[in-house]
Amino acid sequence: MEKIKVNKDIFFKIINLKNYSVVKLGKAGICNEKTIRRSLNAGKMSTKFFNPIAELINVDPKFLSGEIVYSLVRLRNVSYDDLSENEKNKFLSIYLDKFTYFRKVKEDSIKLDNDEIFTSILSVFDVDYKKQIQSLNFDTYIEFLKDFYYEIGDVIKKYVQVDAYGKDFTVEFYKIINDIENFQENHYIEQYVEEELRPGLLENLPGGYSYMQIKNMPAFDLWELHLFDLNKGF
Repeated sequence: MEKIKVNKDIFFKIINLKNYSVVKLGKAGICNEKTIRRSLNAGKMSTKFFNPIAELINVDPKFLSGEIVYSLVRLRNVSYDDLSENEKNKFLSIYLDKFTYFRKVKEDSIKLDNDEIFTSILSVFDVDYKKQIQSLNFDTYIEFLKDFYYEIGDVIKKYVQVDAYGKDFTVEFYKIINDIENFQENHYIEQYVEEELRPGLLENLPGGYSYMQIKNMPAFDLWELHLFDLNKGF
């Protein structure tokens, strides 16, 4: 069973900021209070429980565990453990809304959904999605996605005004378009990180980081650190 390292202090502070407690989490049906406390005391929690808890309170699991928090603070050449209680709470409250649970899934959700959707739909027309669509250059592929959803959106709007939950259909429609644009942006961010940012940082290591930490850091984590480095100070 996969487990994630969890900083107990950060976990408690974040759930408090989200108006939750361990007792309240224990009543949510994910796992009981005893399991949560035992895991926090051990400094590790099963992802089977941890990720659903993060989703429930809408926080990126890496932020809730403390991994991103420590990285962001260390970028400023200080240690989280050396901050005062007020500074810790201020830091977490400032960045909490920037690290929602959506951050965990946004990088691959659109790509995964499109693979399933288009493979099924296009096969009806004897079109091979992987060979004929996915093989297009990246920007053309993005235009295909936008064109597809705009066209199908217009068709749906002719016949329904609300979704299955009685909500405005267009809200989810524009969210899909926004996700596609984010997917395109993330593609170029990752390309920049791997081609320019990471090589540059490996030659001139930022304070508090080793060569291997920068080399192995996920692209979007490195990008976030880069952005916060450009806007130091909290």
